[in-house]
Amino acid sequence: MNRNIVIGNAWPYANSSLHLGHIAGLISGDILARYYRLTGDNVMFVSGSDCHGTPITERARKEKTSPQKIAEHYDEEFKELFKKINFSYDLYSHTYSEYHKEKVQQLFKKLYDNGYIYEKIEPQCFCEKCNKFLEEIYQDEKMCNEYVKKFNDNYADFILKMDSAYQNFYTQLNDLYNGYIEKYNTDYEDFTNKMLTAYNQY
Repeated sequence: MNRNIVIGNAWPYANSSLHLGHIAGLISGDILARYYRLTGDNVMFVSGSDCHGTPITERARKEKTSPQKIAEHYDEEFKELFKKINFSYDLYSHTYSEYHKEKVQQLFKKLYDNGYIYEKIEPQCFCEKCNKFLEEIYQDEKMCNEYVKKFNDNYADFILKMDSAYQNFYTQLNDLYNGYIEKYNTDYEDFTNKMLTAYNQY
């Protein structure tokens, strides 16, 4: 009896081009789909472009365009790439399709109605200079994108200073060690000569 099998690949963020690492993570789904088709099972191999989220919004801000245009551009690029490398998707969609929006809203509504999602007030980091809430990846540092470069530059300076301090410390330690060895060899040679003298006298 033929089985009905659904294989869902990860949905890549539509904010930049795919690289070999992305393909390496996605190809296992294509291998499984081809295997189960060969065994005679009914396979539905699906995926799509994730066209929502902070990475896309930030890319649009930097390029002075809209998140929609960024998402559409890379969604088309992804589909063309998967076609060229012969991925056997039965359906490749995107999160801004009307069907996707409708189904996601229905799912979240059901979760909300059954008490799995609840409302609460939670403090968020806000940058008054940029007049926006900070992205999650910057909240621990409490800084916005305007300060990221400054933070990175300061961190680089810190690393260089630490490296310089380490080199100075290593030089001092090495000098101390060499001085100790030199003194030890001198003392040991003196001790040996005294022992030989005493032995000869004996």
